Amino acid sequence: MKRIYPVIAFLFISYFSFAQYENFDLSKYKLPEIKRHQLDFNFRYNSGNYNYDYDETPDHSYFDLDNNLRLDYSYDRNTPRVQSNGWGSFSTTTNLDREKYEDKEKVKDDYSNFRIDAGFQKRIYTNNDDRWFLLWSPNLNVSNSLNRDQDYLDYNYNLIEKYKSRYLTFQPGLSVGGGFGRIEQTSDARRAIYIVEDLYKKDKLNRLPDEDELIVIANKVAELRNQRFFDARLRHIYEMESLDSLLNTMNLVSDNDMGYSTSLNDMWSYGHESRYSGTRIQAEVGGRLDYRFVKEKTETDDYDHSTITIEDDNIDYNENFNFSLALDSYKPIGLKWQRYFFVHLYANKYFNDTNVNEWAVDFKIISGSISYGYDWFFNTRTYASFGVKGHYSRYDYDEEETNHYDSNSFNPSVSGSLNYYFSPRLKASLRVHSDYTWNQNESSSYNKVFRFISSASLNYAIF
Repeated sequence: MKRIYPVIAFLFISYFSFAQYENFDLSKYKLPEIKRHQLDFNFRYNSGNYNYDYDETPDHSYFDLDNNLRLDYSYDRNTPRVQSNGWGSFSTTTNLDREKYEDKEKVKDDYSNFRIDAGFQKRIYTNNDDRWFLLWSPNLNVSNSLNRDQDYLDYNYNLIEKYKSRYLTFQPGLSVGGGFGRIEQTSDARRAIYIVEDLYKKDKLNRLPDEDELIVIANKVAELRNQRFFDARLRHIYEMESLDSLLNTMNLVSDNDMGYSTSLNDMWSYGHESRYSGTRIQAEVGGRLDYRFVKEKTETDDYDHSTITIEDDNIDYNENFNFSLALDSYKPIGLKWQRYFFVHLYANKYFNDTNVNEWAVDFKIISGSISYGYDWFFNTRTYASFGVKGHYSRYDYDEEETNHYDSNSFNPSVSGSLNYYFSPRLKASLRVHSDYTWNQNESSSYNKVFRFISSASLNYAIF
């Protein structure tokens, strides 16, 4: 009987020690001052070659080539008075399509495009109490595309049409606003708790840190997560060495054996969760200009070998003014649950250039959505999400003509997901989604669509 007492005492102490962290309020954690830069490179190559043999018609073959190159940059900064993020991307696309009948070209299409997207959003808090803030956000989109098409219009190649077009689009925009409240990222505090709990369960800690010491560990986690390395292996080594040094400096560990190292590595590799806390109300007004420079040329060779040429150059100028009101709220429920609630309202007014496109008319869009759901974080490898959403939108045209009718749509939906990490790079996901769409316009009454979608996927991060 006496041998049971130490076991009972250990379980008693362990229970109340972890109960201390179960009551830890993630909403009290404030992300330290951080600055993060990230650069990602993506390349895609697709090609296909198809041959068809027919008895009574000419042999038919297709060839297509599709290349895409993309460079993405992101920037994040967090201080007591500033929350800001920036983004920028540069992408190029090349498409080549060939179609032949009996080794003679039937279709020859070439398309190339480059695009630049950049933007910045900055919230400036007037005081250090996370209450009132001012917001401004400039953005710019620039794209240039070139398209060359050559089509033989019959099997005898008596008629050929050549088409060439160039589109240059320039879209600057700016929005300003303000609001009340702040949303903090609390993932680093949760990861710090994972590390401490696992080390304590394996009897690798001299003692449990108090809440102030836990905040110190969480701040170190945030610092390490936002540093960039070109070599992922060297980065991981640096992160492990930095965490080990901090725990030793705080006199939390004394035996750095293999069990300690594997526990620290496991919790660091798997212990990241997307956790947030706080409520923010935000209003914005903004505008965007849309310039499009178009140059088109069409050449058609007729049966008598005469050429008909049509050229068209124009500048399309459109304006868009918008207003948005958003309520975003995240509520941690203990350490394993998170509740979210979003309400978004939008109003947009579009002024289109009818001098270029006679079918263009001015119109406005009013829309809104409500989302509510829960995220469940079972452990470092498994998490799930469940939520409902309702969305409404209305298109209102200033002048109703053919293909331009006022309309309403309503879309409620339910979705859920379950995710499991086999390794830090290999993730399995199961998702289900169901929605109902109701559309109505003044030309054709209404239509209804019900969908149920399920999917399973495996994702492996090479780098």
